[in-house]
Amino acid sequence: MASVPQALARLDTVTELLTRTRCPLNVFLPLGEAAELLAAVRDTAAVVYLPVPAKHAGRWPDPAEYNNGHDPHITVMFVLPAEKVTAAEESTILNVVRYGCRRVKPFKVRLDVGRGLQDFGDGPDGKKALWFPVLSEPKGELDRLHRILRMAFQSDGTIEPESHKSFVGHCTWAYVPNDIKEEERARWVTSATSALSDIAPWVVDRVMVSLPHRGNLPIMLNPSATGQL
Repeated sequence: MASVPQALARLDTVTELLTRTRCPLNVFLPLGEAAELLAAVRDTAAVVYLPVPAKHAGRWPDPAEYNNGHDPHITVMFVLPAEKVTAAEESTILNVVRYGCRRVKPFKVRLDVGRGLQDFGDGPDGKKALWFPVLSEPKGELDRLHRILRMAFQSDGTIEPESHKSFVGHCTWAYVPNDIKEEERARWVTSATSALSDIAPWVVDRVMVSLPHRGNLPIMLNPSATGQL
């Protein structure tokens, strides 16, 4: 895989990268050099996330065009940007996440489509995320997973995650311009609600850890967990 600097050096702008890796709706892995370049830019941070199952992911808009190249997912914790992550720290991150996940049983999540698309306000890069709230069964279990991982990092004391202190479970549908017109936003709401109106809850039995040097690695939750850190 090309390094991030190598990938960016071979492309004039991120817009050009998205254009070169653009693929039809529901195709999530562009082939050849385009896939290599896109992957190099995607793996630029240490992040813990839950992937949307493949059977549902095809309902989302093309991620290369509308989600910065990321397949549909639920972010559990942003740990560190790539420039702050060494190979040794990746080992620490994996060990801490494994420790936390041993304290969490598999659980279900579902999108709260009925509440409609939300946003966090204007983004610094000229775009904002439109997203659906995520609920979990048992209630609050997704939030608890986030808290346990944060406590595990605090207990370890080596790395302080840069994730927001206040966690909001959400799943991004698409990034749109900050100055999007109301009628255009309404069309996004209508298409998203239609696409996901019958989406069923799914079982979360693992988290994925995205690392700059090692890529995406699964860590299983523990069916026998007691819930204690």
